[in-house]
Amino acid sequence: MYTNGPPPPQPPHYPPPPHPPGSAAQQQQQQQQQLPPPGHPSQYGWANPQRPLQQPPLQQPPLHVPPPLQPPLAAAAAAAAAASGVAPPQQQQQQQQQQQQQQLQREEEEAERWGTPAHATPTAPEDRWGTRTLRVYERGVQVGEGTYGQVYRGTQRATGRAVAMKKIRVNKNQTEGLPVTAIREIRILKRLNKTTRTGSSSRGHPHIVELIEIVTSKGVEEEDDGGLEDKREVEASGCVFKGNLFLVLEYVEHDLSGLLDKSYKFGPALVKSIMCQLLGALQFMHGEGFVHRDIKSSNLLITNHHVVKLADFGLARDMRSDSTGDKHPAGENGAPEFTNKVITLWYRPPELLLGTKQYGSAVDMWSAGCILAELLLGRPLMPGRSEEKQIAKIFEMVGSPTPELWPNREYENMVHWDKFRPEVPMMGRLEKELCKVRSQPASQPAS
Repeated sequence: MYTNGPPPPQPPHYPPPPHPPGSAAQQQQQQQQQLPPPGHPSQYGWANPQRPLQQPPLQQPPLHVPPPLQPPLAAAAAAAAAASGVAPPQQQQQQQQQQQQQQLQREEEEAERWGTPAHATPTAPEDRWGTRTLRVYERGVQVGEGTYGQVYRGTQRATGRAVAMKKIRVNKNQTEGLPVTAIREIRILKRLNKTTRTGSSSRGHPHIVELIEIVTSKGVEEEDDGGLEDKREVEASGCVFKGNLFLVLEYVEHDLSGLLDKSYKFGPALVKSIMCQLLGALQFMHGEGFVHRDIKSSNLLITNHHVVKLADFGLARDMRSDSTGDKHPAGENGAPEFTNKVITLWYRPPELLLGTKQYGSAVDMWSAGCILAELLLGRPLMPGRSEEKQIAKIFEMVGSPTPELWPNREYENMVHWDKFRPEVPMMGRLEKELCKVRSQPASQPAS
């Protein structure tokens, strides 16, 4: 070991001799000299704009897969679950299946007594009117309310299909058991859903809301909002509570009234599409002999894809026969008479306001015309607050009745003509605008 002076000189270092040209060792050495160091940006295309941009690979930790449960551990887990009073998952699933089978068997036995299958499928309209209970559906939030009950959004438990559930309250004050409007709505919807213009069985017209089935809350009153209160009220009066009825209808996202309230803009093409669908549904209804008698914006349902569904048939009637069980009283001329207290005031035609009881499908066409004007204006055309103000708005818009517009002067024989007749004949705003258009000279075509 040297303690003083510089260290002894080291022997010279000579590089290794080059590999023979063309050998495998020389090619491997050249490739190593061309590769960038690890982590260099050129590896991922960041330094060379000609190369495609690539992200650096993510270093993910290896997944930890637990070993399968050994039989002794499984037995211990089952014993612990039994001791805690909680059944293992497989046993819980078996219990649920057994409960569902028992519920289905009870429904089948109950349906056999009525001669209708409880396992009806929606593809067979004539076989889907069983005696199933409300438990088949999961009732959701309330989306509307009518005269005889509420409308809820629900879900079919078996398929997850969204439905609308219209509740019909069966109370002790109804002498006939059910409101007559509910009976008419059920009968007419069943007819319209079953009949097509060719007479074949199908789901009915594509622009008329589908009635899927009817269920009852009997025995499952706890799942009915207010069902237990209704049961106690009916039983306190000495009657037997048979449950409320629920009309299960197809669910549609919007109605025309709600869209207009939100200032939704309907373009010309969309207005034509909506009116075409509405008139198609009315043509189908009138061809089957039914009149809706309550056409208004809140009864026109619209899907997210602008498909129109005509709904709420509580005021509909069969105008040509007694096939729905309704009796038609005849007037002095032998023609059937109906009540004129139908159709919402803003959409009610002048003949009903004047008191006639003999009418037909034309009353729906007047309401459809009001819908067209509402789509174009974004607001109701003639929003009267009373029958007198409503007929005054009609005369102001279209003019007072004339023999040319109303043949045989039938309006003079109507009950309320003397009450609502104007002092002098009136020319409506529409007729004035038409006169202006007619008086303008025709534009010359450009040369």
